[in-house]
Amino acid sequence: MFSLNRGEGPRLLITGGCHGNELEGPIVARRLIEWLPEAQTSGRVIILPVLNPPAVEAWSRNTPIDGLNLNRVFPGRADESVTERIADAVSRLLLPMADTVFDLHSFGPTWDLFRTGDHDPSDC
Repeated sequence: MFSLNRGEGPRLLITGGCHGNELEGPIVARRLIEWLPEAQTSGRVIILPVLNPPAVEAWSRNTPIDGLNLNRVFPGRADESVTERIADAVSRLLLPMADTVFDLHSFGPTWDLFRTGDHDPSDC
């Protein structure tokens, strides 16, 4: 986790790695950590590049320990499975610290790129 506080101003939370097979979010988050110290002039930014370490380690959309999709269990519960506990910690500890949240997602390896003429528009 990375946190940079430059005093008064908006508070931003950036997360990546909610789904373990979406690596673009963690990559962008880590690049922001490198860039931000010289660019930020006010406010607070908190960056958590990997929200769901077990899923990222397993290259899996869901947490392999309990099979749950972190993005579908918010606000979570502190007395349940690991995915529920991650959601609970984010909901109770991180979200109250932010005015705005950017949760970085991508399509992962299962996305089919549509090109003009390749699909029926009613499928979208």
